[in-house]
Amino acid sequence: MKRLTALMAVAALVVGSATVFAQAKPNFAGKWTLDPAVAPAAGNGAPGGGRGGRGGGLGQELTITQDATTLTLEYVGGGRNPGPMKLAYKLDGSESKNPGMGGQEQVSKAAWQGDHLVVTTQLNFGGNSVEQKRTFSLEGGNLVIESVNPGREGGAGTPMKMTYKKAS
Repeated sequence: MKRLTALMAVAALVVGSATVFAQAKPNFAGKWTLDPAVAPAAGNGAPGGGRGGRGGGLGQELTITQDATTLTLEYVGGGRNPGPMKLAYKLDGSESKNPGMGGQEQVSKAAWQGDHLVVTTQLNFGGNSVEQKRTFSLEGGNLVIESVNPGREGGAGTPMKMTYKKAS
């Protein structure tokens, strides 16, 4: 009887731990505004930063919807993509296809690393395939998006950190 009780206790602990772990994924949904106090300087890939919109910035305002399977970003692009942009990523690690610069298709994969969502996108610049990496996290109620944006020839990436505050 003691053995059965011990096994049931262990089983309950495992199920409880799995439930807590599954709930650890943050929800990034909401309307977000770029925090000017911590925005990158112009020319550093920030919106309007002189890099033709390819710096990985997601605009001054960003709307995110999220459910169990998909994260969708909506923002107004800049540079070569001046209109409204909408990107959707599957959260199961499978490929997601979205429009990119000049109408080219981008292929991305989103994967959870703890409580961070990492989106890796293959970009094509003049026949060169390069990788862009964005990491989404919540820090003190703010949305933080850290990007590593590749050089045009696939050289060392340029890091950028964007902090968004929840719009009221």
